[in-house]
Amino acid sequence: MPLIRTLSFLCVLLFALADETLAQTPGGYRLVPYDDSESISAAKFAVREEGQKLGKTIVFTSLVYAQKQVASGTNHKLCMKMKVNGTSKRAEAV
Repeated sequence: MPLIRTLSFLCVLLFALADETLAQTPGGYRLVPYDDSESISAAKFAVREEGQKLGKTIVFTSLVYAQKQVASGTNHKLCMKMKVNGTSKRAEAV
């Protein structure tokens, strides 16, 4: 009997956690795969623009994580790795 209670509790907990993680705020950001082509393009664009603005050589390396928000257009929150004048850096861009 204690085993059935424990399993029942775990099932209820699992469903509660799954429901919470799947629910999203309307218009809110949602996590996308780090290899999402649109997010990678946005990250490369941000790195290129920042490099031109600062007059430095900045090379995109990879995405750590990416989030998208679909509103009237698409917004991105990006955490990325890059090299600035040969030194590895990590930066976030919105």
